[in-house]
Amino acid sequence: MNCAQTRRSVLTDPNRLPDDVKTHLAQCTACQTLLQGQLKQQSHIASAVERTPTPGLRPVVLPLPDAANGSPAQPSKRRFMATAASVALGTTGVLGGSLWWRHQGAAPDASHWAEVVTRHFQEDPTHLLPPDPRAPAEAQALLARLGARQLAALPPVVQGGMCQLLDCEAAHLVLRWQGQNVVAFLMPRRGQAVLPLSVDGWQGELRPLVGGMVATLARDPGVAKSAAQALASAVAWSA
Repeated sequence: MNCAQTRRSVLTDPNRLPDDVKTHLAQCTACQTLLQGQLKQQSHIASAVERTPTPGLRPVVLPLPDAANGSPAQPSKRRFMATAASVALGTTGVLGGSLWWRHQGAAPDASHWAEVVTRHFQEDPTHLLPPDPRAPAEAQALLARLGARQLAALPPVVQGGMCQLLDCEAAHLVLRWQGQNVVAFLMPRRGQAVLPLSVDGWQGELRPLVGGMVATLARDPGVAKSAAQALASAVAWSA
């Protein structure tokens, strides 16, 4: 178990960690710091979600129905739903930014998305994990679940999964392209501009694709650009 594998487990669910992750955490101060930050963030979000609504809001705040019989869910179930939501929204460390944009009634611009992508690249170093033979099939299933249409074959995928970027789920993939690893983020949010990206010696770009955006990072910016163009031709979110 290395730091990259530990960080992915912590960012996925810090409350349920495998034994090998716990063993690594006992020996790694940096990963311990990440875990404590995630737990603290979840606690703050959960306490905010569970606050009692003001009397004026009670008529429009309805309990979710129970799947078994259609009756209102029990309080324990509602607390579980709120906690699960906080896990998903808290993993990137940018929930506050998401709420700020919603409060302002504006959509994040390309430069803000670029900042979010590079921060997530550092927080979740999936590119340090070993190749997974299941990754190509899982990437196709993930993109379909996110509502994407596949227009052409994807570049070879060697690792990846779902991540949360601001208020949307996105695909976080590692590709093998032109002899290099390329980290790619595919997001169902419309973009307009092409922006350069640079973080920790990796370079690339954020560019629009049909109905969404794609961001790529590689050691060679030319390889990252080529991968972004290939993905823009292979994936779309709207006609």
